[in-house]
Amino acid sequence: MAHVRTYRPNVRVGNWREDVTLEEDTLKDFLERKERGELMVQKTGFLKQNILKQLYLTSDHKTFQKCAKKSRLQEVIMEHQANFLSWWKVLHHDPQERLEHEGLPVPANSKVLISHCKTNQALAVVGQHILWTPYGKEYEVTAHTFLDSHKAERDINHWLLLTADPAGAGLTLLDRP
Repeated sequence: MAHVRTYRPNVRVGNWREDVTLEEDTLKDFLERKERGELMVQKTGFLKQNILKQLYLTSDHKTFQKCAKKSRLQEVIMEHQANFLSWWKVLHHDPQERLEHEGLPVPANSKVLISHCKTNQALAVVGQHILWTPYGKEYEVTAHTFLDSHKAERDINHWLLLTADPAGAGLTLLDRP
């Protein structure tokens, strides 16, 4: 008999005013956040719309105000509009064979060098400079040609253009056992 309700549902008992006020404030806060577009559902929708837009890899000469954040080398950014600063060429990684491969289709799954047309600097990943982004830890990408003692590009300038393995379950050739 202790849990039997002796009052009708419309009778207010206990902290009824506090409960009503809290519920009204919660609803008001929700509606304000919805108007400002701060709900998580709205944020993910906005992110999906922006992430699927076409972007162009762009770079320009470094200046005191425009350079990479950590390494202070030539900055590489993504922009919505293509212009002459977003022109890149793909070269063979071996300097001795570059002339022979010029103008040929780029083979998939092989080492290449990506060079900026205006500045003639190669795209590089600087491993010692890590940036924290909304996606987690990322290495800094710059446009700078790192040369070894023989004046050939170092491994941090080499890139692989990978395709999915047609025989496997969407694995790239690097993910194979």
